[in-house]
Amino acid sequence: MNLIPRQTETVISPLTPAMISRRLDSLTASPSLRSNRFDKDKLFQGKVGNYSFVVSRKISHPNNFIPLVNGTVESTSKGSIIFIKYTLFRSSLLFLSFAIIIAVLIGIAFIFTGLPWLYSITAFAFGLANYLVTLLNFNRQVRITHESLLNTLNIDDEDIDDPSYF
Repeated sequence: MNLIPRQTETVISPLTPAMISRRLDSLTASPSLRSNRFDKDKLFQGKVGNYSFVVSRKISHPNNFIPLVNGTVESTSKGSIIFIKYTLFRSSLLFLSFAIIIAVLIGIAFIFTGLPWLYSITAFAFGLANYLVTLLNFNRQVRITHESLLNTLNIDDEDIDDPSYF
């Protein structure tokens, strides 16, 4: 288990890398600060290169736990292999780190000032709760993004190389 919320997977596809890039590119809107209302048929936001992509699911409301999907596609004799890495956005990771550090520092300050142990335990519990909420929501959003990505590429779950993924 990772301390930092991230997951990786390997997907085998019968499609060529060029077909995968075209399919992803047709369903990916360019990233912008404003929501792009004209691209209602787009499922993702990001950039799709020749044999790589960096995308996230397109959403209509803010969600801090949406994973950033980094992928590379390599050609094989029977199609291609897609290496995918799901990570938190840097801003979400920074917020998580900041909240945990503040909770730990407050807990330590309560210990050194001689206040009751319950105060320190409460501060540490808030830091742990923040971490667990982030981890659980991130894993949930990874599952949703994973399904969207596989549906986009018309790949079955049997084509995933890592059976311990879920």
